[in-house]
Amino acid sequence: MKKYKGTLIRENLHKYLRRDPSALSLIISNLVIILLAVVQKWDISVLMWIYWCQSVIIGFSNFARILSLQEFSTKGFRINKKPVAPTKQTQVKTAFFFLIHYGVLHLI
Repeated sequence: MKKYKGTLIRENLHKYLRRDPSALSLIISNLVIILLAVVQKWDISVLMWIYWCQSVIIGFSNFARILSLQEFSTKGFRINKKPVAPTKQTQVKTAFFFLIHYGVLHLI
């Protein structure tokens, strides 16, 4: 029996959402925000602030996730074209590198 592309996408999406409940909660919260915005006729600037704040929260969560990794792999990871050892110091530097760049992006 041949599976169609739409069926495969739907199956893969279901597998992904079961593996990562935070993705499902993000989708649901965004749908609620959009519904509220339409029903209450919010100004676009309100939506922009909500999504900007959401993005900042996601950035801090990823920063914390990088710092809390039990197994920090540096396979294929290079700094100044040199391989990097998977040390705690590298993990902390990587987390702060991410935080600074993500923060500057949101500041701009």
